[in-house]
Amino acid sequence: MVSAPGAVVPARGKSHYLFTAALFVVLFTPVLLHSVFGIALSPVLSGSMRPVFNPGDALITKETKAQDLRVGDIVVLRNAVDYTLFSHRITSVKNINFEYVITTKGDANPAPDAGAVKVNPLQLIPKVEGHIPVIGRGVVFFTSNKGRLVSYALILLAVLMSVARYFSRKALAKHHAQGLHVPSQPTDIQHTSSSAEVTPIDSDSSPTDSVVQAVIEPITSTTTIDRKGDDV
Repeated sequence: MVSAPGAVVPARGKSHYLFTAALFVVLFTPVLLHSVFGIALSPVLSGSMRPVFNPGDALITKETKAQDLRVGDIVVLRNAVDYTLFSHRITSVKNINFEYVITTKGDANPAPDAGAVKVNPLQLIPKVEGHIPVIGRGVVFFTSNKGRLVSYALILLAVLMSVARYFSRKALAKHHAQGLHVPSQPTDIQHTSSSAEVTPIDSDSSPTDSVVQAVIEPITSTTTIDRKGDDV
């Protein structure tokens, strides 16, 4: 049964819209959080910070000025040797010639990290504010080139499904509206009177004789002539 225009959206239609909205939220929320508030997700790739967090977890970081960092903070830095990212705890912060020299160490590592990281005091450094278990693997995937292609494909698919559903509902509504205004078929109307009596016309008599007879009969049946006054 096709619903009329303005009818309540069925549960299946609501679930489709909710899925599309959820997909957009999942894909675009991290971008908005990072660009507006400096909040981002960073995946954990190794077990150097066990038992604080484990490989596969996702770190919640917030960009903080280097001059506001303290010993004991966990930060995400780039290795000076191979430029890979790592998240370790700060063991010392030194201001040398207006440049901050930061040394770090993984909680599960026996020795500090080789080589200190030098940053500008106003440089923004991702500082770990918390972590979410497990979802780091998904973060790693969607931040890769293949993951980005998959995310773009999902967005395009969601848009195409929404557009197709819109035009499908519009066509069904138009079809239903046309079905509600079907033109009526012409019918023959016969006017009959319950009190009228139809008298068949003799085939030998002409139409004029029938009319004369119809006029004369009422007169002869209701008029009587009293001749008693003529007798003296």
